[in-house]
Amino acid sequence: MTRVLLACFPHPEALMIAVRRVKEEGAVPVDAFTPHPVDGLAEALGAARTPVRKWMLAGGLLGGFGAYFTEWFSAVIDLPINAGGRPLHSWEVFYLFPFEFGVLMAGIVGAAALLATSGLPRLNHPLFDVQGFERSSQDGFILAVEQPERHPERLRDMLLASEALWVREGKT
Repeated sequence: MTRVLLACFPHPEALMIAVRRVKEEGAVPVDAFTPHPVDGLAEALGAARTPVRKWMLAGGLLGGFGAYFTEWFSAVIDLPINAGGRPLHSWEVFYLFPFEFGVLMAGIVGAAALLATSGLPRLNHPLFDVQGFERSSQDGFILAVEQPERHPERLRDMLLASEALWVREGKT
């Protein structure tokens, strides 16, 4: 578990200023918890892009191609039925089900990838035990910063100087 300092700010502008100051000090901002989205916060924290869309694309394409291959194999190789001289491989008839199955597989893979990358389901987190953390869902803008080994009081003083209402220790 990583030891962090949690700082609560009264408004999003103070939070953004604190993120910039923390990065200038060389500390590592871990995460921010806000009651509503804050423009530019993810970029300021250096949040990585999620791979969920790539997994969804792969799941949809594999599902669609797998369904098409199954239809083709059953109609051309496994059980070819010559009905009125029509071609065995008629793609116009085969494309609807693979499309719908591909969409279904993309949705299922996307939901599984979302759960896997976000660490869900997690019913309890050590940060929930920090007094005042519940304000992050109402009116508090909380920044979690990795606590440095040396001189943690310097980071604490810098956060308090950045309009922080309180600074407390926690674990992630």
